[in-house]
Amino acid sequence: LFAVLRLMPMLSHNLHFPEVIDNKWQILQRLGAGGFGTVYEVSEVGDEESRYAAKVQMGKDGKKVMRTEVKILSALQGKSSRICQLIACGSDNKVNYIIMNLTGRNLKDYKNSFRGKHLPPVDALKISIQCIEVIREVHEAGFIHRDVKPENFAVEFTGSADKIYLLDFGIARQYRFKNGSLRPARKTSLFYGTPEYASPNAFDEKELGRHDDLISWFYMVVEFYGGFLPWKPYKNNMKLCGQIKRKNFRSTKWLKNLPEEFTEIYETVSKMNYEEEPKYEIFIGKLKMILKRDHGINY
Repeated sequence: LFAVLRLMPMLSHNLHFPEVIDNKWQILQRLGAGGFGTVYEVSEVGDEESRYAAKVQMGKDGKKVMRTEVKILSALQGKSSRICQLIACGSDNKVNYIIMNLTGRNLKDYKNSFRGKHLPPVDALKISIQCIEVIREVHEAGFIHRDVKPENFAVEFTGSADKIYLLDFGIARQYRFKNGSLRPARKTSLFYGTPEYASPNAFDEKELGRHDDLISWFYMVVEFYGGFLPWKPYKNNMKLCGQIKRKNFRSTKWLKNLPEEFTEIYETVSKMNYEEEPKYEIFIGKLKMILKRDHGINY
């Protein structure tokens, strides 16, 4: 169900200043919209100086997705400083909403603000390390994200990239039970994620695991560093995008213009399976190696 929702927009809506959500949250401006719903900058009624982000969805389907996100966000509170703080949630006659701390631009917009729409190499590596660190923290809490992509990471509200936030847990899933045991993989699943960054397993409708989050992360890292994703021109054609990903999955030719550590990371992550514990520190270490060797930076 959630996978289908992921590919189809929620019921469209548009709130405007000076509308108020649930008699508590004053709409200031719209920040963005997509299949997940719409995000607004809001202030708390009675506190004009306060600033928060309100994620808003409509209808029964929106309520189901939001319930999932609230459950997972609640479980992640205190587990990572790079997960948005859950301030409040609820619904009124029109919308379902989550109130969170306000972040800055998402990493897609941040990346596109640079010349050539690529991050400077040092920034690309530092941000990539932060991204895998917060993914690891989510995994350690027992969840997989299933929609890792630049739009679901954001810089700080100040615009600084010194701290990166992971956003949007609407299709995340608990992969581990509370007793620590691994949840058995289902034989088949639906497509979850975004075609451009989803792993080949998503296209094959297999159960997604921690390794799939890391494959999506790696695709992001390649783009951040100025590399090219061979399937990107076909991202709007699900079938063709999946075919090209499968074709390139066991090949590293598309990484030939990048530092050798990229190939080493990819060869490891592409061979992982659902049960395997990811070697996050090895991947982080290889990116730090590039920073030190090619840029003279200890990070």
